[in-house]
This record gives sequence, C-alpha cells and structure tokens, in this order.
Amino acid sequence: MGKFFITAGIMLYIAFMLWLIWVIYSRITARKIMREGRNKKNFAFSYISTRFSRLNTIRNVKLLIENSSDKHGKYIADLGFVFVNKGGIMIITTIPGSGFIDITEGGVWNRIVNDKFYSFEDPFIRSKENVKSMKYFLRKEGVENIPVHDVVIFSGKRVKFSKRLNGLITANEIAPFMSDVNKDKFLTSKEIRAVVKLLKQKSA
Repeated sequence: MGKFFITAGIMLYIAFMLWLIWVIYSRITARKIMREGRNKKNFAFSYISTRFSRLNTIRNVKLLIENSSDKHGKYIADLGFVFVNKGGIMIITTIPGSGFIDITEGGVWNRIVNDKFYSFEDPFIRSKENVKSMKYFLRKEGVENIPVHDVVIFSGKRVKFSKRLNGLITANEIAPFMSDVNKDKFLTSKEIRAVVKLLKQKSA
C-alpha cells in the first residue's frame, strides 16, 4: 500500500510540474504575441488561445440560423472568432491600429492618428446582430441560459477611447477582461466542451 501512495505521489508531482511548465510557456508565448503580433490578422485568436485555452477557441464560425420571427428567416451567420469560457460565449471582433477613437454609438466612428481621420461604422452594430444570431442558434439547438457577449478589441499599442462601452477593450485589457467575465461561472468545464463541440460540428 505504501508503494502505491509513493507512486501516486510521484505521478501527481510530475503532472503538476508538466502543468506548471505549460503555464509558464504559454504566458511567455502570449507576451511575445502581444509584443510582436498586434497587427496580424489572427492576433486575438493567437493571443487568447495561447493565454487561456486553445480548446475553447474557434475561428471562422459560420452557423445556419433558422428563425421564423426574423426578417431573414434562414441564413448563414458569419460570426468569425468565438471564445467560450465559464462566463459564457464571446463573439470577438478585432480592429487594428492605434489612435484616438472618437465614438458615436450606432453611427460612424473615427480613428484619429497624426491629424488623419479614418472613419468606419460602429463595430457593435454588426456584433450585436451576431449575438442575436448566436442566441437564435442556441435556442434552436435546445441550449438555454448561456450569456453571449460581443467584444470589440482595438489591437494598437496606443489606443484611447472618447468613451467606454461594455465589451470595448484594448489589447492590453484582454487578459483582465476575460478573467473578470470568467468569474461568473455559468458553465462548467464539461458544459464548455459541449458548447465548443456543438459549434464546431454545426459550423458551415
């Protein structure tokens, strides 16, 4: 019996050390991505999958949405990058570039860099539609009571907002934001795996 506990203890120690090595490696890699990969197309996916969990991240999610009450009826929703954690499902939009972001909710936003203006539509207009589509999809699949968040990340190194909105963050705020959302434990680890599996299976 004593040998069994000794062996079990050694196995637990090895497992713990491997986990610790992986955590240290992932943190180092995530910091490198934050330093060098902000302008890359898949920055948010690379950073979040490395910093948190590759198993909970899905790219290029496209779902068939069927909702008789919606004007579109049946359509393919291109949701892009989706991250699932204990706090729910996050649909993530990444916008590159630094500057001062002048925000007009529901209208045109301006990114101002060196007195140059770059105008674009409020990204939350589309992301809120994506949230609705995800909720329609989950309801059709019989999955209820999972929060769906829309998150917009500005990946530039120097970003300042004219106002703060829920879900609007800079790249440097990703880790604390995700950790904060994760405090609301709506999903267990088993439920997270089930949701990720469902989204992967149904993605067009």
